[in-house]
Amino acid sequence: MKKLYSILACLWAASFCLTACSDEGTKESASTNLTPDEHKEKLEDIGLAVLSKVKPEDHKTLLTTIDKFIEYVDNSDLDLERNEDVQAAVNLARTMGDICSCTDAAKLMAFARSGNNDLYTAAQYAKVYTYNNNNGTWTSAPASDNTLEFRFPVNNQQAVLKATASGNETLVDLFDDEDGIHYQALIPEKATASFTLDGQALGDAAVTVAVNNESRTADVACTFNANGYEFNANVHADKSNATANFSTVIKGETLLTATANISGNNMTDEGQINGTVNGTYDAEEMFNGADVEILVNNEARIIASCSNVNNFIKLIDKLEDEYSWEEQTEQEYNDKLADAYNQYNKAELYYTDGDNVIARITMQSYMEENPYYSEETYYDIEPVITFVSDNSSFSIESYFDDISFNDLITSAEDLGEAYEDYLQYLLK
Repeated sequence: MKKLYSILACLWAASFCLTACSDEGTKESASTNLTPDEHKEKLEDIGLAVLSKVKPEDHKTLLTTIDKFIEYVDNSDLDLERNEDVQAAVNLARTMGDICSCTDAAKLMAFARSGNNDLYTAAQYAKVYTYNNNNGTWTSAPASDNTLEFRFPVNNQQAVLKATASGNETLVDLFDDEDGIHYQALIPEKATASFTLDGQALGDAAVTVAVNNESRTADVACTFNANGYEFNANVHADKSNATANFSTVIKGETLLTATANISGNNMTDEGQINGTVNGTYDAEEMFNGADVEILVNNEARIIASCSNVNNFIKLIDKLEDEYSWEEQTEQEYNDKLADAYNQYNKAELYYTDGDNVIARITMQSYMEENPYYSEETYYDIEPVITFVSDNSSFSIESYFDDISFNDLITSAEDLGEAYEDYLQYLLK
């Protein structure tokens, strides 16, 4: 597959500045005529409001328990390469820790994969591992039910990581590799995982799956809850459409919702998937339009879209074929590359108190000095934000600078450091 990542790149700018998509509004935002500097203050205030609701101490016990579990596994006689269940449990614990420490519902997608999925893998086993703190070893025994458990001490209390599967299993056809080997996976109807300490729930994840091999459709619902923090992801895929919905809710208050859609033709068709895996079919051929919408703290909205993924990537590939590597560092090529992005992709800024566009995001070429040889220059492309009220434009990098957003950056760094304190083993 050629440059499929281009569709992600074209939406990248939108993730840095809260955006949305149509200026045919009927209700004008009270912030419409703010100056660019005043918009900086408003955007930073929105970001600070979100960060202020994230309290690392809410996850201290869970993260220190995860940290201790991985330390016990790493420093024991367990062989991760030979023990698939242990390896899956460790990866599962890491993912749960990542979701909390990054406050990122999108990381739930690790539980939505049909093939290589640590939660599914762990839930297939029925075994109980118990850690002996005196000699640093694990012992294992068959479980009395269909559950994989790891029991270990944390601060003189018993911690338990548990994974289990329930409901009917579906044999899912995945793909055929280039050697003609057919890959399948048994997908449980529901898989769950939880951490407890002395019987108290610290965090729990659940994945519910419905797959139909005949119609080539799949629906996956993922949730993770940890001390009042709820992360949700729902994914649907069929031959003509794929959607993913995410939400982050803290103590009953929704901080972020996101929806991504892509339309196409025969996107779940087994033959096309096989061709994509084997390199005989370009994945972008099956895609049409795509869009992403993000709502932050019910104050700002992001909508970015690509009108035709296939045509966009073909145009990018055509430009790459027409210009040599050296020519791709010159202005002419980068002007055309920016035009290609702007032709097929769109991103705009809205505040939720109105439905009129505040700013647009486009791409432009720019000249930059070679960091090693200042006398040499080259061209590249960059995202630009243009405010509708006065038509002023700024590169994203210059607009969202460290000085203007110092408070937001400092708060984010402080949160990161606080979470790191709870992962002493993992991050040492």
